[in-house]
Amino acid sequence: LVGTDLMGEPVDQYDRREAACDANKSEFRLLLRTDLYGYETKWKLINTINNQVLAQGPPPNSNYADKSAYSGRWCLSPGQYTFQMIDNGRDGICSTNPLFGCGMLRLWLNGENAGSMINDKSNWRTKDFPFIVGISSRVDGVPNNNKGNGNGNGNEGWCSKVRSVMQVPQGTCALANGRRGHRVRVTTVVDKFGKETSWSITSNNAVKMRMGPVLEAYQQRSVEDCLPAGKYNIKFDDIDGVCCQHGQGFFKLIVNGKELLKGGSFTKSIDHDFQLGFDWISSM
Repeated sequence: LVGTDLMGEPVDQYDRREAACDANKSEFRLLLRTDLYGYETKWKLINTINNQVLAQGPPPNSNYADKSAYSGRWCLSPGQYTFQMIDNGRDGICSTNPLFGCGMLRLWLNGENAGSMINDKSNWRTKDFPFIVGISSRVDGVPNNNKGNGNGNGNEGWCSKVRSVMQVPQGTCALANGRRGHRVRVTTVVDKFGKETSWSITSNNAVKMRMGPVLEAYQQRSVEDCLPAGKYNIKFDDIDGVCCQHGQGFFKLIVNGKELLKGGSFTKSIDHDFQLGFDWISSM
């Protein structure tokens, strides 16, 4: 943590007294203004490659003040990161009701916009802002003085550097053939009419995982399997969904321990495509 004043010191985002980041790191900054319920506001800065929480606020046993500004600054090594906002009131940090106030968030990576919430009056508990730190002084990772390698786009050098520091998504389980697979779990909580609910995961028209209409009212079941890399579709079937006419049911799709999908309100059926082990690095 470099030069933060997340505890409410006067904010000066252009303070040039702060030491510059090392040549192989990038500067990540945030500016946060709370609403009139500052104690509900929290945040985390996460390294998404190893799921390590690098920083979080407010400090233990403290809360952010109402309608107050906070700033932070970090020097980050190349990698993949997520800045996560949390509102324990589940109504976001800006409301149409003047009694709740309207906060805001702005993020910068090397001086360029990396995300913002300004006048965002939606309700939420968490909001994620993923970003990639490349090996350069720009958000897109392309050095300003990159002359390229003769192909005219100047990106090949950067692509090689990204391949050297990024990690291809690795599986968390072993397949029957000994290769690494991806642990897929589907958790279902049904409503009053549990035996209306079923789901299936397919790939190339072949069923890979499924749950039939077997649950009694309000029951929960988790089904887990190890699947190889590839493209999949998950489909949920229920006459009127699992939420919210006859109960507060839901479904979750969790891949390698991370929640990929959550829902419950739909009619007849709903489906989503997803991909396991997508290697975007080698294809650069």
